[in-house]
Amino acid sequence: MPIFFDGLPGYFGGKRKLAPMLMALLASHVPRSSWPGLTFVDAFLGAGSVSLLAKGYGFVVHCNDIAYRSALIGHALIANSSIMLTDADVALLFREPEEPYPHVAEEQFSPSVFSAEHARFLDRGLYWARSPTFAGAKRYLAELLLMRWALRCQPMSQLRGTDARAAAEGDFDQVSPRR
Repeated sequence: MPIFFDGLPGYFGGKRKLAPMLMALLASHVPRSSWPGLTFVDAFLGAGSVSLLAKGYGFVVHCNDIAYRSALIGHALIANSSIMLTDADVALLFREPEEPYPHVAEEQFSPSVFSAEHARFLDRGLYWARSPTFAGAKRYLAELLLMRWALRCQPMSQLRGTDARAAAEGDFDQVSPRR
């Protein structure tokens, strides 16, 4: 599997395994030597594996998707070629803001999906990611980092509240051993 895929979150129904075959089919019609600088359009981005592979082969990639999660990947990893988060950027996501901020995850998804502590971190991180401190590609990278973290909090990256609810209620025998 090409290294291009390492930064992508998994996507149910994604084309990650098909991407190399799709590029091979394209190569049978358009020589690889002419790919650099050609435009590749991906209107159904999904997890971005096909677009990211096309970018790696030198295409100018234009991608989009109706799902915000997918569009976020497009902005953070495919449209962006040079901006990276620094250690200081990541550390800022942990800092408590001095002003009031939305507590959407805490109010709507705790303890049903996330523990209260995880929900508070998510709310703080999103506050900072969407602040003027994180402009352009840095915003999308910070949001993508938070999305990946939130998915890793859940078994098999499925946002369900079974384990979080059991833990919040102190019923640790019902919490999956993987957590």
